[in-house]
Amino acid sequence: RHFGPDVANLVQTLTKNSDGNYKISKQIDNFKHMLDSINYDIRALLIKLADRMHNMRTLGSMRTDKQMKITSETDYFYAPLANRLGLYEIKSELENLSLRWRSPQEYARIEKKINRYMEQHKDDIESFLQPIRLMLREEGIEARVYARPRSVYALWRKMQNTGQTFKELEHVHQVQIVFPFDEACGLSEKNQCLRIYSMITDFYNERPYSLINYIDQPKENGYQALHVQVMTMMGQWAEVHICTEEMDLNSKRGCISDR
Repeated sequence: RHFGPDVANLVQTLTKNSDGNYKISKQIDNFKHMLDSINYDIRALLIKLADRMHNMRTLGSMRTDKQMKITSETDYFYAPLANRLGLYEIKSELENLSLRWRSPQEYARIEKKINRYMEQHKDDIESFLQPIRLMLREEGIEARVYARPRSVYALWRKMQNTGQTFKELEHVHQVQIVFPFDEACGLSEKNQCLRIYSMITDFYNERPYSLINYIDQPKENGYQALHVQVMTMMGQWAEVHICTEEMDLNSKRGCISDR
């Protein structure tokens, strides 16, 4: 009555069934009820993800059994949902928070190793990035060129799946090259990415068969970029991601991007 049918429909979508009549189970029926809403209004899922994010950030105030229930739901449903909707930053934070609450000592151990790795290798990383920045500047391309560590959860999952130790992991960090699309140059977004790829691989040796074209074939969540691995001066393979500013924004905002 106060807020109108639009808000009422959102509230109804997010209200759990309380009559006890479930077709499969309480949890699965509630998940299905939310997913069905995507056919007519994605806002309900976005509200639920925001609610889940708040729950995960304030999990310390809850009982241990409640913490484990919420983290398992987050791993099973909410983080994959955020990923499918293209909400990379939300997906990553949900995964990291889930691991931190479920295995706090393991999380802290990996986080410490990542911080130490980035500190120990900052000079090597900078010596790799600087020639790229110079090449792009000489070609009149004002790009953001930086290195970022992979998330704690991503590295933990990699170690779990491969049986590798942290020292054995090949790509603890990734190099990002993000540039504004230049319509005036007459090249498509893909061809401008390929131009930068060509410049980098002229300077650094490319790992055979390492080029992945996510521009023509985006990931299921809409992510687009060129991925390639090149040899650094320290004799290690570096993973480089090349994309436009719009591609980068879409990878972060996904389904809520203004396209």
